Amino acid sequence: MEALRRFPATPLALLVGLAGGVVFALGAAQLSPVMALAGLIGLGAVLFLLREPVLGLYLLAAMVPIERFGRFSDDTAVFEISIMRLAGMVIFLLLVVHRVMRGRSMVVTTPLVIWTIYVAIALISLTYSSDLKGGQQIASGAAGNILFMLTIASLTYTDDFDEMIRRAKIAIICWLAASAAVCAYSIYDWHFGSGGVGGIPIDSVDPQAGAQLLEHKWATVWYDTAEEGLSGLSLRRSMGSTSHAAVFGINLLMSIPFFVYFIKLSRGTLMKGLMLVGLAATLYCLLLTNTRAVILIAVPTFGLCMLRGMIPFRGWMIVAALVVGCGALLILPPDIFNRILNIQNYEVGNSDAMRVRLEYWDAGLRAIFDNWATGVGVGNRFVMLSYLRHEIEGHSTMHNIYLQTALDVGLFGWLAFIGYILITIFQTEKLIKRLRREGPADAYWMAVSAEALMLTVVIFGFQVDVFFFPLKAWWLVASIMGAFYLRIFRPLAASPRSMQTPVLDLGWHRNASAAI
Repeated sequence: MEALRRFPATPLALLVGLAGGVVFALGAAQLSPVMALAGLIGLGAVLFLLREPVLGLYLLAAMVPIERFGRFSDDTAVFEISIMRLAGMVIFLLLVVHRVMRGRSMVVTTPLVIWTIYVAIALISLTYSSDLKGGQQIASGAAGNILFMLTIASLTYTDDFDEMIRRAKIAIICWLAASAAVCAYSIYDWHFGSGGVGGIPIDSVDPQAGAQLLEHKWATVWYDTAEEGLSGLSLRRSMGSTSHAAVFGINLLMSIPFFVYFIKLSRGTLMKGLMLVGLAATLYCLLLTNTRAVILIAVPTFGLCMLRGMIPFRGWMIVAALVVGCGALLILPPDIFNRILNIQNYEVGNSDAMRVRLEYWDAGLRAIFDNWATGVGVGNRFVMLSYLRHEIEGHSTMHNIYLQTALDVGLFGWLAFIGYILITIFQTEKLIKRLRREGPADAYWMAVSAEALMLTVVIFGFQVDVFFFPLKAWWLVASIMGAFYLRIFRPLAASPRSMQTPVLDLGWHRNASAAI
């Protein structure tokens, strides 16, 4: 590396340019003009990202909501291929090169270490799993999250905390803008696209199973016939850019605290207006998911925002909510009234989904006690079904991430998984307390929004295997908070350049107390 640094820059650039030009010319001769142009653009983007790697943070953030729209393989594939994974790998490799050239290491957080321990245990569990395909799908995603966290934290971290806040804000805006665009498309597709022509067909893959074929990736609506308790009705549900309505629902819920964040802190009318429109589209898409758990958990999500002071409680808000609610009753699609707005559907006797969950949890608990030490293998979809009072064929998870993890990887893997979640939330809460006393108001409220997102996901996990979802917004925000935590509490360990920065001197000249 030292030899490379001593080599004259101009001859090195000419050598690389000449070699690259020859390779490109030979490759382009074998490809179509369009592919050659795409390759040239891609090469330019790679070189640009190598010079300004922080742009990779914004690019990854913008890709967070697209999920199924960006995939190049069926959801049933063992190893899914998507633009998110390809871009993430390229950005990670470029970041490594950039860090090596500058003599700096990657940023490793405590939650990342604990998650890596969990992934190691999960990978070991594949050696004795009876569901290798399901395990490989979950384990590959979990391993990919290691690289994602490492990339996001390293791109966010810098010695200048104000610059860190700026990077985090831009990344979150990119995520929210992409999420709002997905919502706009989903609303269009519900009313004027696949929602009006039968939705995704139930052929070789049932949309209810949460795995879609590549040929239907631009369709966002399917007709759910899974619950006989709903009078045998076939009801529309929106999955947006994801593979299931529940996945779309948690993606939407995670964005709510940050829409509120920008509405609260933005000084410009335009930004406030855009965020209000994005929030309105998000709330409408929450209804279009036609998922009871999503509607129920939206209440504590907003409650957390109100308890922390992000949403001030005003009497006029109640009046406005009642007016909007009454107006919505006149225009909402009937599918929503027949499922999530029918109070009778929240009774166990009228909901097959609720009844099945209770049976799964009962069977799962007995399976856990029989396999408490090592588990049955990560992502195992067969073992729990064999413990049902009336055994059924097929495959399914337990619809509770905490019980499912205990069954999958046993006691020690479960402790690592729970430890990761707890340390992530604990560090965010510690950030909140510190920033409340000393830090910039925008950083304080960002940490508050992050904690609301995290607690929303934790609550959601009690009724579905939420960490088996892509859940990229969690990994994005949690990684940013991890970088913030390192900068504030352990700057000496995080960066060689901060060796002369006292731990308690954060270099801030603003106080958050006036905004709290």
